[in-house]
Formats: sequence, structure tokens, C-alpha cells
Amino acid sequence: MTQPRHLIGWLGLGALVAFAIGASAGGCDSSTSRVSARDQATTTTCARYSTCMQIGTGLAYPTMEACEIDWQANWEKAWPAADCDGKIDATALDVCLSAIRSTTCANALDFLSTLGKCTKADICKATSPDGG
Repeated sequence: MTQPRHLIGWLGLGALVAFAIGASAGGCDSSTSRVSARDQATTTTCARYSTCMQIGTGLAYPTMEACEIDWQANWEKAWPAADCDGKIDATALDVCLSAIRSTTCANALDFLSTLGKCTKADICKATSPDGG
């Protein structure tokens, strides 16, 4: 039987994909690479799963490594290289990471709200004509 919090993860993935679709606009910050952003989001997400006691046998993820593999793939899909290389908004990424850290463990609405702060449209800003 699927654990309720694991279901939240699957619902979150669907929401993440839905939220990630959209136009990008605004400035950029070339100091944070897309890969770095993806890795930071992966580490932060799995740390939150661990804090919420959802990593272990019979839980959302059997190991921290399994969580990291899954969420690295999720963030990779959310912030694809074709759309996000050289376009990471560091301020928006900080908002996203803070939201992940503060997400309530068993609240699906809070989880969806968090994902709403981590969309491609927020994180991957189009480069303006002046280069940033």
C-alpha cells in the first residue's frame, strides 16, 4: 500500500510538471548554473523528506540515494537545459529552496504551494536584451 506522504510526492510531481510549463520572462543571474540549482533543489527536497521521516524502509523513499535520484530527475524535467541554461534567477531559487525547507510535512496543499514557487517560469528567466 502506498504511504500517504509518498502519494503527496507523486501528486507533487504531477503538479510540478503542470506548473513548470509556461513562458519565462525577466532577468537572469549567470552566477548560479542550472546544474547547481537542480542539485541544490534535490538536496533540499530530500533533506525535507528526511526531516519529515519519509526516508526508510516502507516510507516514501527507502534510502536518501533513492530520493536524490528521483528528485534530481524531477528537477531536471522542471528546469530543462534547453530552457534554463544560463537563465537561473538566484533570488527566485532562494525563494524556492526556502519554501521547500519550510513545507509542512503532512500537508498536501502546502506541498503544492511550495511547488508553485519553484516553477520554470520563476526559476528560469529569459535573458533580457542587455544580457542579464
